[in-house]
Order: sequence, then C-alpha cells, then structure tokens
Amino acid sequence: MTSLTFSDSLQANTKAPACLALHPFLKAILNMLMLNASARVAIVLGLLLQLWTATPGWSQDSGLPQMISETEKGVFFIRVLDTDGKLISSGTAFLVDEEGTLATALHVIRPGIVEVGSLEVLDKNGKTWIVSGLTAHDAAVDLALLRLAKMPKGARPVALAEDTLPVRGAKVFVLGHPQGFQFVATDGIVSATHKTDKLPPQIRARGLVRSLPDVVWIQTTAAISGGNSGGPMLDASGKVIGVIQWISNGQAMNFGVHVASLRKLLAQPKSLVNLSEFTRPSAEFFTLQKEFQVQVSSQRMGTGFSSFGSNKSKSKPATHPSAQHVPKFLAFADTHRGKDIEFRALMSVMAMACQDGCPEEVKEDVKKASDRLIAQFKDDRRVHSFLRSSPKPTLVEAQKFFQRATKAGSTSRVAALLATPGRRLHSTIRHGRRGRHHWGTETTT
Repeated sequence: MTSLTFSDSLQANTKAPACLALHPFLKAILNMLMLNASARVAIVLGLLLQLWTATPGWSQDSGLPQMISETEKGVFFIRVLDTDGKLISSGTAFLVDEEGTLATALHVIRPGIVEVGSLEVLDKNGKTWIVSGLTAHDAAVDLALLRLAKMPKGARPVALAEDTLPVRGAKVFVLGHPQGFQFVATDGIVSATHKTDKLPPQIRARGLVRSLPDVVWIQTTAAISGGNSGGPMLDASGKVIGVIQWISNGQAMNFGVHVASLRKLLAQPKSLVNLSEFTRPSAEFFTLQKEFQVQVSSQRMGTGFSSFGSNKSKSKPATHPSAQHVPKFLAFADTHRGKDIEFRALMSVMAMACQDGCPEEVKEDVKKASDRLIAQFKDDRRVHSFLRSSPKPTLVEAQKFFQRATKAGSTSRVAALLATPGRRLHSTIRHGRRGRHHWGTETTT
C-alpha cells in the first residue's frame, strides 16, 4: 500500500480548500508535522537554505511564465496601413486603463512618410480590434494614447510602477513584436538611467531625443528590435517602468522613456482625433521634403530645376531650389500653427537658408521664419542643436538668426551646445528625418 503524507491526503480530498495545494513550502511544512524531531530539523534546514538562495521577484519556479502570460492580455500588436491598405510600420501598444486606452510610441502611428489609412490592433489570440482615434500625444517624449472602440474581452490593463527611478542592475522584461515576430518576451537588466541633458552630445546633436532636460531615459540590456517600439518595459513584479523608444549603435544600447512621462500624458485633457487627419500633415511635409531633395539632386547632376522634373541646359543658370521651396514651407507652417509640424517647417526654412547659393530673394521669408522661431521656440533644444551643427550661412538673414537665437536662448545651455564639436548639418530636409536618426520602427524599434 502506498502511504500518503498529510498534505497528499489533503489534496486527495475533493472538499479540501484549493489554497492548501498552493506552494511547495506549505506542502513541506504540512509533511513536517507528521515526522519525528530529527526529520523536522532536516526539513527546516532545507527550507532555510531555499529561502537564503532564492532570488527576489519573479523566477521560473515562482511564476515568471504566468506573469508574462497575464501581462500579455493587455499587450497588442499594431500594424499601420496607408490609405491603399499597404503596411508602412508596426509596433507595440499596451492597455493602461479599463476604458480601452492604449499607450504606444508616437512614431509607430505617425511614421511621417504617408498618410495613415487605418490601424490593425491584434490581441494575443489574433483578433483585430478597432481604434476610434488618438486621444493625446507628446512629440517631445514620443508617446501617444489611442482609444479602442470596444474594450477587448479578457484584456487587463498593465499596471504602472511608481515614479521612483529603477536601480541599476534591476531585472527587467520587455514584451513586444520585434521584426514582426508577435508576442516575444526578452529580459535583461537596467544598465543605467539618463536625463536628457546628460545624454552624450552625439545623441542630442542628431535630434534623436527632443525632450526637456529632466526627462529620464532607461537604458537596458533587454533585446529590442524594430516592432518593439511602444511596448512595456517591466520590472520584476510585472509593472511598467518605461516605454520602449529607441536604440543607439552598439551592443545593448536600448532605451525606453521612464513611466513618469507616460503618467504625465495620461493626466492631460483628452480629445478624440481621427488618425488620418492627425497623420496627414506629416505626410504632406514629407512630400515637400521629397520634392526639395529631388531638385537638389537634379542641380548636382547639372540638369537644372527651375520647373519640377524638367531638364535644362547646363549653360543656363539654374534657380536655387530654396527660391521655390522656402515660400512653400513658410506657407505650410502658417497652415499648421500651434503644432509640432509648424516648428519642423520653420526649421526647414532655416536649413535651406544655410545652404550655399541660397538666393537673396527669399530673405523676407527667412526673416519671418526667424522671427517666429525666436518668439516661440527660443529654448527648444532642437534649435540649439541646429545652431551647433549647421555650417556658417552666407545669407545675411540666416546669419542674423544664429546671432539672435544664441542671445535669446538659455545662455549656459546654448554655450554648452555650441562648444561641442559636431558634424556639419547641411540640411535636415536634404537627408530626410528617417535617414538621419532612428525614430523609425522599420529601422530600429
């Protein structure tokens, strides 16, 4: 006859409470009550040894697979389609409340190349959910909030950690969809935390991070790739400590913005905006950039460009592309006053004004752009990075902008930026935003 221990007999009793079969430690204690004194001592020593060597947080024995499985009920795979239904980007989002609010990275849903036609939001079971629109965003920290038309059945919001900074070496987990592989979990540690103004000069100069100086970025060794953007960075208890954003060159140079930035965005007033309307200005801006790039290339090839796409004799002087496009970008900025795209259009005017051969005929438009940048964006770090990395302009109005912006901005911050050597930035338009840095989901996160 097979003998049963006390805990085994309890488990065999169908009327016994389920909690009596919960944990091996509980089972060992129940069995210990049926043994003699020497056996009890041995068991106690064994239990103490297990407690001494146990690692804090989730482990294989204490429920890490279960934690990941439960958290993924609030994680979604985002596929962004253009107006023709073609895939243009993908990323990750996660539930933050019971009302169907999804948090993600702004660059996932506004890739900037073309107008977004629709989003496909897929849950763990592969079911697609409809997005009503965008409720809030913050371009400075690359975050966006979406609203689902209906709360998915069985989905649970992912809990947010407190605003305290994670300690270096703490265990972290990342959930997302790298390179289209859906619902992938990776782990690592917190390598460091950085405030924006303490990031390396080359990162700030590229315009990769455009946030306020005190925004915190978490660096981790957890593997991330294209498609992870917008996904949660979790601590050992399964709470969100950050949102995956970008990677830098090198091994384990992966970054997420601290959860405090997400909590601030959640506290802002909400208003539902159609995604197509929200992304259309970026698509139009990209089209203007593309036209300018084509004309610059045409000039270099000696084919001329007084009219878009036409060839002219090499002997006839060609009109500089900025003569046509400075007014276009200024008009575009006028149309989108008060939006981040306004700033980008104004800075594009200044970038064109810094190019060799920019004609005097655009000086009035350049002055208008300069006045607005000084009045509205004098302390924006992207202005300071532009001052530091651009070549010395020949156009007088552009030279005046450099002088006025240096005086108007925060003196110590501008001085520090200007003192740092950097690469020449001939034009943010010429190279294109996606070619200059790593916001894009298809090249990095």
